[in-house]
Amino acid sequence: MEKSSKLKLGFVFAIFLIFIVAMNPASAAFFGLFEDPVQNVTVDGIEFTIPGEYEFNETSSDLMYAFTDDTFKENNGDVKVYRSEKGNITIMVSDSKNGKISNLYSAGYDPKTVNGHKGALKYMSDLDEYLYAFQQDGKLAVVYVTNETMLEDIIPES
Repeated sequence: MEKSSKLKLGFVFAIFLIFIVAMNPASAAFFGLFEDPVQNVTVDGIEFTIPGEYEFNETSSDLMYAFTDDTFKENNGDVKVYRSEKGNITIMVSDSKNGKISNLYSAGYDPKTVNGHKGALKYMSDLDEYLYAFQQDGKLAVVYVTNETMLEDIIPES
């Protein structure tokens, strides 16, 4: 075999090897080729984005609604719970007649703006979750997450 043929064969083999490595699922994820899809869900008229690895948990949603206080139920509330190995995402939305987010600041919540929504944030140590509350279109939305950084991905732009 000639030297130029060996170089061509070596070059083709190198390209093939690079292609195989790049298409490995771990490598593909690194390059962003196969990202988890997201789920766009609507809870009582407000759209949220849930990471693809989270699954809707109907049983937990029903239980959460059953144990939510009467004030929430009287205001036509809706609850959705999503679970994955990473933790839970709980979203509660209800009509907000006269409530103001600023009232939560005196109860130990911190002012926080997420995607243009001025709201209130509190770490709930008994649940090991963060609670973020904001208002949109006359509704009060409460989102529980296990990691505060998830809020940017879940909460819609205002």
